[in-house]
Amino acid sequence: MRYRADVAVLGAGAIGSAIALKARGLGASVVLVDAGRAGSGTTGATFSWFNASSKIRLDYPREYFELNKTGVEHAYRLARELPDGSWLHPTGNIEVVSGRGMDQLRTDVAEMVGRGYPVSLVDAQAASDLEPALRLPADSMAACYPHEGWIDGPHLVRSLVDGLRRTGGDLVESDAVVRFAIQNGRVARAELASGSSVEADIFVLAAGIDTMALAALADVSIPMVERASPSVAGLLVHCQVPSDEAPPHRIVHVNGVAVRPNGDRRVLMVDAEGDPELTLDTPAELLALKADVVLRRAREGLPGLRVASRTSVVIGVRALPTDRVSIIGHAPGVDGLYVAATHSGISLAAIIAELAGSEIVLREQQRALEPFRPSRFVRSDPEVATAVQ
Repeated sequence: MRYRADVAVLGAGAIGSAIALKARGLGASVVLVDAGRAGSGTTGATFSWFNASSKIRLDYPREYFELNKTGVEHAYRLARELPDGSWLHPTGNIEVVSGRGMDQLRTDVAEMVGRGYPVSLVDAQAASDLEPALRLPADSMAACYPHEGWIDGPHLVRSLVDGLRRTGGDLVESDAVVRFAIQNGRVARAELASGSSVEADIFVLAAGIDTMALAALADVSIPMVERASPSVAGLLVHCQVPSDEAPPHRIVHVNGVAVRPNGDRRVLMVDAEGDPELTLDTPAELLALKADVVLRRAREGLPGLRVASRTSVVIGVRALPTDRVSIIGHAPGVDGLYVAATHSGISLAAIIAELAGSEIVLREQQRALEPFRPSRFVRSDPEVATAVQ
């Protein structure tokens, strides 16, 4: 089959689906393509916490924090605009620390308050009053982020795809891009594994961890952390809580574990400290052992989980640029190719769609995206003009 559209979005996760719907709303004809099922890739294997607070550390640039801060606001707006916004869960987030971590938390909170981000510091008793599932030592403290929460990623994608189809956009699933045809320096066509092809004025790469490989098909280098690196893997532990115990109602960060509700008496937790030994190829028996350690740490602050049963363990996947900062904009070295790659897809999907949609369809450059251009990886020497690997 042959598809023709103004805009072809490759990758039907949160970001790709949001860009596709935005482009369609701006009047472009759109085809959305995914190698698997919509929402089943990176978006379907993540903790799905929307926030900006995690971008205050690790030497992230100020612009990245601000983009995520605006992203939180746009997530709420998108939930109001779509017919079904029940994918957004505005639970709030509580981050608990003790000992030496308290000074760092005070510094971080003061910085966020100065940047206009909603957050407050409370003592252990106040934190337990806000989240009754918590049991904390008296010498601990917590930061409370009332506007943060979590998003059901697959549900969000279904809502976006429904909107795209309802307005005349096309969705192609379970069909991978295997080749780009480039004519006169422009990407003109994508050929799919099934033998189908997609022609478009512009192709948007929003394929999560596979974005780098897709870009390489057009001889474009988008520097992202390789699949084999522990940096892209996160341990996600799904648990069921008995009816006579109290699961948390908010996102809770405690003892190096992040825990959130995940439906009726279910919780999802992730090792927030990271595991340098974890990769996408870690065997199941080792995953189970690591999951038990994570659950044990969570129980120290959330005793209602003491008899929670582990139902599954999943390796989450991060689409991680090499400098950890989003890559958004026209690809260098070839026309007709636009990139949207980030490990903050849940937080940023709505704002990236808003800004990138204007650039892609209306050709209006967005100043807020300037710090995130793919061209930042290109060496300044014009005779080299090669992307940094």
